[in-house]
Amino acid sequence: MRTLSSATQTALAAGLLVVRALVNVYVDEGLFGFWNDLGTVSIGGVTYYGTGKLGEISKVDGVTNLSIPNFTVTLNGLDTDVLNDFFTYTWHQRPIQVLLALLDASRNLVDTPVVMASGRMDKAAIRGGGKQQSSLQLSCEDVSRRLSWVNPAVRSDADQRQRLSTDTFFSQVATTIEQQMYWGVKQPKPPHAVKSIRGITSPIT
Repeated sequence: MRTLSSATQTALAAGLLVVRALVNVYVDEGLFGFWNDLGTVSIGGVTYYGTGKLGEISKVDGVTNLSIPNFTVTLNGLDTDVLNDFFTYTWHQRPIQVLLALLDASRNLVDTPVVMASGRMDKAAIRGGGKQQSSLQLSCEDVSRRLSWVNPAVRSDADQRQRLSTDTFFSQVATTIEQQMYWGVKQPKPPHAVKSIRGITSPIT
């Protein structure tokens, strides 16, 4: 459940705080932060670049069933060259977070940002055109999508060797069905066992 501390709620009611949305975009090349204000601000060691009006963050529903509440993030006011650079990064199926931050008049964070949505970027597209008039639209899969993932792995020697080529565990397991196990009784002697008495070898009967 998304909750705010009582002190934060009191400050909000008194009009002492401002609410801002933070977007963390994680790609293999690094972390990029955006927020719906002007200029830049550093929060939690992350520099957030202002986009003026952040654009749209679609409604994020909290569900109690197994449906996947996907969401869309649109970043407005970005330079076309910056948008084109985005597609040179490894972004597909990389994490994205939308947080709610409460700041005072000096842009100081007054409480821990609340995660409003968390997932992975599935689709990306540029909307609009012209310098400072384009927007980046990110269609995201909620983190709960992992609950519906199917693991294609099987319990076989070939599959296990893909993980570790020297792991022969399942090659040994495959032969156990052919072996006779003796539980609670003495294992019989092998039929061709031999014994040696003072250098004389003879079959065991």
